[in-house]
Amino acid sequence: MDRLIELTGLITQWGVDRRIVQNATAFAQTRKTHEEFCELVEAHAGFELVDTPMQSAFWLRNVKDAIGDIYVTLVMVCACNDTPIRMELDFAQIGGMEKGPLKFIESLIPDLIRDAVEDNTTVRITARRIVCGLMALCDEMGLSFIECVELAYSTIKDRKGTLREDGVFVKEESVSP
Repeated sequence: MDRLIELTGLITQWGVDRRIVQNATAFAQTRKTHEEFCELVEAHAGFELVDTPMQSAFWLRNVKDAIGDIYVTLVMVCACNDTPIRMELDFAQIGGMEKGPLKFIESLIPDLIRDAVEDNTTVRITARRIVCGLMALCDEMGLSFIECVELAYSTIKDRKGTLREDGVFVKEESVSP
């Protein structure tokens, strides 16, 4: 859990450094969460339907990527709502996953959006419930949740640019010698 706390801090700082936390809204970030969830559903379906090891590896990589990306968006949702996600708390066993982790997460996305629109402090509770679903999905698929988050962070950490107050992200161009 220490590594997740560390990664959460790094992700939050990444969002501050790119002015996402200061200039985005929690609602805008929930749209990113929804987009990443759709990618997770697609990747999970692809993984379930494949019959070769190469195809399986491709879809599994996409599942891991989507799980990590969802976590990044949840950290941003909470940071933009000024209710930082609390990953240092113990995770309690929660009910509602009888139909599986994906259905559980799907059922929480509208709650996350509502909480963000209402600028509600329960946004972090809903985000943590989604994280519980992501962890359960990782367990079901034999994945490490921490590895998924590390994959997402390693992908974004070197991206340059900032989010302007008008909501436009301006990529910083590399200057070649």
